[in-house]
Amino acid sequence: MSNLIGQIYEAVSVPELWPTILEEIADSVGAFGACFVHRSGENGRWVASPRMEEEMAAAYVAEGWLTRDDRVPPVIAEHYPGFRVDPDYWTEEQVRDMPIYRDFLLPRNLNASAASLIQGSHDDVLHVGIEGLPSYATARAAVPTLDAFRPHLARALSLSAKMTHAHEMGVIRGLDAAGIAAAVVSPSGRLRVSNARFDAWFGGDITDLKGNVQFRDGSATAQLRSALRAPPGSGEAGRSFPIRQAGQVAVAHCIPLSGRSREMFESDGVVVMLAQPGNRMIPSADLLRLLFDLSPAEARLARILAEGRTVTEAAADLGIQVATARSQLKSVFTKTGFSRQVDLVMALSTFGP
Repeated sequence: MSNLIGQIYEAVSVPELWPTILEEIADSVGAFGACFVHRSGENGRWVASPRMEEEMAAAYVAEGWLTRDDRVPPVIAEHYPGFRVDPDYWTEEQVRDMPIYRDFLLPRNLNASAASLIQGSHDDVLHVGIEGLPSYATARAAVPTLDAFRPHLARALSLSAKMTHAHEMGVIRGLDAAGIAAAVVSPSGRLRVSNARFDAWFGGDITDLKGNVQFRDGSATAQLRSALRAPPGSGEAGRSFPIRQAGQVAVAHCIPLSGRSREMFESDGVVVMLAQPGNRMIPSADLLRLLFDLSPAEARLARILAEGRTVTEAAADLGIQVATARSQLKSVFTKTGFSRQVDLVMALSTFGP
């Protein structure tokens, strides 16, 4: 046990160790696997042991069990300073009828579980779950071992959360040093961190009383909310849209925190980066494609319109029918969020040489 406790503290600075540590804890009590859900304010992450990650993690998240697992509320309400097992709250018949068991765990031969809620040093809450114990009797027998690990998990994971927040701030401040205005927004729309350039562009007026991002440009706020609601991995969360602020227009890139970017921030949500007027580093057609996800043909048309040319003139220059140019312009309106050509031209003329 002492070697495993040493690894728990090592994982504070080497978070890649957590899955292996969780697997060893599960093995020590004869369970299938172990996981933890760690929340600090709006930040949250879910880490599972390798067996759980391989065989059930994706389905658990995709089917929405993170928010509708009936086993979690009683543990939160009681806040017992140790591990609890299912019979502490329900009869065996009640457990078998719970959707999480009936529809998810029992079909995978995961018969019993143990869990504990740990309050961190500030606003950190850690829910530790041990899944796939053979029976209720073995689950109860596992509690003393799990309780011995509990205080070490609490200390290590609380410190790990503080280090993660510091790392997140470091990344955003690093973007500031590179000349990029950026912020991280949680899945609920709360502004988690932002750098000085981001705050300066909005004059600090970017949140409501609850800390949720609320641009003065209502259309931009709606676009951000839509990106946050997009299903994970759908690609819809990754988008670009214009933001009008104090007579200026910038373009916001929403980058979903998934895959390696999620590992960097250890959370969900999006990174919002601003492309501001005066960017001269990318040729205009390529910049338009990058900012608004335009097709090559749409970008060429938009570039010509930004020069003050008419749709008819643009069609002639491009060697296409006017009807084709108008169809492409309609698509450009949809992607950029503008509804009038004059507004589109005014916004696009601020980018590129």
